[in-house]
Amino acid sequence: MEDLIQKFCNKNYLKQKHPSLKPDVNPKTKRKFVFIDDLMIIIRFLGFVKFECNRPNARNHVFVRGQTDDFNNMIPSIFRGDNLTGERIRKRLEAYKKVKCEIYQIKPAARFKGEIGGASLQHYGLKTPWLDLVDNIFIGLWFARNEMNFIKENIYEIKKSKNEFGWIYLLRAEYENKVNSEGICIGANTQWCDLRYHHRDLSLRPHFQHGIFISKSNYSDINYDLNNEIIATIKLPLKLKNDIEDVKSKHIFPSKRYDNTYKYLTNPKVNAMIAKVENDFQLNNKELGRIFTIKEKNDS
Repeated sequence: MEDLIQKFCNKNYLKQKHPSLKPDVNPKTKRKFVFIDDLMIIIRFLGFVKFECNRPNARNHVFVRGQTDDFNNMIPSIFRGDNLTGERIRKRLEAYKKVKCEIYQIKPAARFKGEIGGASLQHYGLKTPWLDLVDNIFIGLWFARNEMNFIKENIYEIKKSKNEFGWIYLLRAEYENKVNSEGICIGANTQWCDLRYHHRDLSLRPHFQHGIFISKSNYSDINYDLNNEIIATIKLPLKLKNDIEDVKSKHIFPSKRYDNTYKYLTNPKVNAMIAKVENDFQLNNKELGRIFTIKEKNDS
């Protein structure tokens, strides 16, 4: 695909009004990015990329991922870790399948069935072979500006990132060459699903976040990195020009009062079951993650 960052920065209007807008490279990751400090220009850049990727000769959707740091790879959570062997990854994937079945046994609700049910659990703490994306720049910006800090057993609090900059990644997802019975769009390289269309509204967290999940079409112990699907990267200061009031953590992670799925998943039986599955598959404690809770604050 053509260099969309360079093409955007070469626009005459932008060169006149925003002369500092130019491509750069992160020396740590060797990743090309554009530094943007104005919310309006970030939104314009996203609109530009989406439009370019929807041309007849391209036909890709574009979704957003926000991170507080720029890492070398774009790896779903179940594949992360140092010195992982193929055998270890295969154990994790089998254990993940077992967890999906067992959660449905604990709570036999339709929202916990199938791959949609399994993938949606990543929003609540389970490690899966899917990568979380969003279709909302403001949610992406929230994840670029905030981080989760461990407090105690499966409880976290949200704090502003201590980094000077945040990062936004724009990833492509192929148009629907094939859509399976669950609504997962399967292309030659990627498969993905928009949870707002194919998951119950009772799971409020992925709906508020405009959640998308994506993976390689044929992921395996050696084929899981989505780094090649990144088509543009933005580096930004935590405070932008033309900024708006930040989305709050109470919105990103709705309470049990609003999120019925969250209420059910905090049943102690669920985390106990995940721990048992880890033990059965000879995995380490919390290697599959845990359903977590967010410490609530009145002003968060």
